[in-house]
Amino acid sequence: VRKTAVMGVAKLFSVAPSILKDSDLVDILYNIIKDKDTLVVVNAIHALNEILAEEGGMAVNTKIIHHLLNRMHTFNEWGQMCVLELVSRYRPTGSKSTEEIYDIMNLLEDRLRHSNSALVLATAKVFLKLTAKLPNVNREVYKRIKTPLLTLISNPNHAIAYPVVCHVQLLITKNADIFADSYKHFFCRYNDPICVKEIKVKCLANLVNDHNAQDILSELSEYTTDVDVEIARLAIRSIGKIAVECESAMEQSIYHLLTFLDMQQDYIISETAVCIKMMLRKYPDQYEDVLDKLKHIMKNVEETDGKCAILWILGEYGEQLLEAPYILEQYIDAYDEEQSSEVKLELLSAAMKLFFKRAPEMQKMLGRLLKSAVLDTTKVDVRDRGVFYYKLLQFDVDKAAQIVNCPQISINSFFDPTEHDLTDKIFNEFNTLSVIYRRPAELFISEEPVEASDNEREDAEQEQERDEEDAIDGDDDHDDDDQKHDGREPEAAAAPDEDVNGGLGMQ
Repeated sequence: VRKTAVMGVAKLFSVAPSILKDSDLVDILYNIIKDKDTLVVVNAIHALNEILAEEGGMAVNTKIIHHLLNRMHTFNEWGQMCVLELVSRYRPTGSKSTEEIYDIMNLLEDRLRHSNSALVLATAKVFLKLTAKLPNVNREVYKRIKTPLLTLISNPNHAIAYPVVCHVQLLITKNADIFADSYKHFFCRYNDPICVKEIKVKCLANLVNDHNAQDILSELSEYTTDVDVEIARLAIRSIGKIAVECESAMEQSIYHLLTFLDMQQDYIISETAVCIKMMLRKYPDQYEDVLDKLKHIMKNVEETDGKCAILWILGEYGEQLLEAPYILEQYIDAYDEEQSSEVKLELLSAAMKLFFKRAPEMQKMLGRLLKSAVLDTTKVDVRDRGVFYYKLLQFDVDKAAQIVNCPQISINSFFDPTEHDLTDKIFNEFNTLSVIYRRPAELFISEEPVEASDNEREDAEQEQERDEEDAIDGDDDHDDDDQKHDGREPEAAAAPDEDVNGGLGMQ
């Protein structure tokens, strides 16, 4: 009764919030937290969180938190989840705050060994939140929660393993070195679903250091032949990422990338070309072995990103490659068949760069290309670029050379600064769907009710009509069964002019 009464208060708030605020029901709910029945307590917490949502939810203080923690083992699993969510919002204050933090973590230590993954993640969230301003303790917390999380990753139930590995991926972005020695836990198993493989491959790329680089690169190179094309692409991109972020593993990464060029699949060659371009932007002098291998596949790339990467390399290193103008000529001859604006823009830039390095071979080709670009009315951005280059050459060839062939600058980082802010936002929403979706809750949760689309309304109406017809048919069948039970045929029962009384002569 008490449990239902508490939910009645929440219902009253949704119907008439003003009446609730004028009463003392909120204070009564706070008192109910001391109730001996844990189900009543959990309902009271949920009701207070809903009623006080605009104020950030139920107010927490030391007394409430310690009272609930001391009763933790009397709650069922979902009740414990509710309590842990409250504890994650609590911040100890005062001169003894550090001691209180240790006391709370000691009380919850055994929850990290629980079989329920939700409880383990909720406890990890409490530990991380409590020690956020204690760097040394926070690092020890990472070490403490690592083992139970890695155990859950190996769970044969993929519905459990996937959310956990998503949370571990987030933790790795904060403290990769803590998990680096356990990199083998992220090797993909044959029965892992694609979603789990994807996260594991990304984790491997972030765990690379001087000690494990060779093992991780060898493992990632195996995934390039995976039956799923997206996993193969991701594995190649991960090797490219390792090449630019881990200098000690750069030569090994280049070796693996060059071996991929011998494969016949176009998507592998294209992804490899993109990675080599990225690597050359970080290490401009590492081109000798790369160019010798690339020249054999430059004419055969089909994908847009791969073409753009090849054209960039031709423009930057064309003077080092004897066949560069003739490879570029094939792309110029196929200009009208090319549909991608990105490829056409990169082709213009590459041709201009190579013109100032090998003018005799490029002069006629560049003239044809600029004419095609200027007359290209289907791609406005390509036409504008062509007109710009044409007028630049008309104005001053030397100035054009300075503008187009500017010195190469080594790119030290390919990290997007906004990614760091996004990670911090998601980390603040640990143990929620934000970690799974990789976006803050504000981007996928709306306070406005979701209206059904026209198609959904039509489907609902048709479903309702079918239900009504089924109900009518059910009533008819029921009447027929009653008539059969009386020993009469349905047709005889339905005939108004016949004597249905067994020949008694009743009118």
